[in-house]
Amino acid sequence: MPKVKAVKTRKPQVVAMPKTIALNHRDAPKFNPEKPDKLRCFLRATEVEFTNASFNRDKIEEVGIYTDARTEEEWRALDNYGDPTK
Repeated sequence: MPKVKAVKTRKPQVVAMPKTIALNHRDAPKFNPEKPDKLRCFLRATEVEFTNASFNRDKIEEVGIYTDARTEEEWRALDNYGDPTK
């Protein structure tokens, strides 16, 4: 009878991802491009949301997820988008 070599199996590693409010949730931060004077309030709300979710990624890159697609694209087109020093 041939010898069968035991194979060690590894358990999959579970990585906890930061939880943020779902984009369509009523409590999610929202930015209305028709009201640009509310931008600072929107940014504060997303800052709180990302802090509560313990995000360790660059928050500036992720803020666009709570806007509409057109606004996010406009922001990404800015030279200093995603650069926290500017």
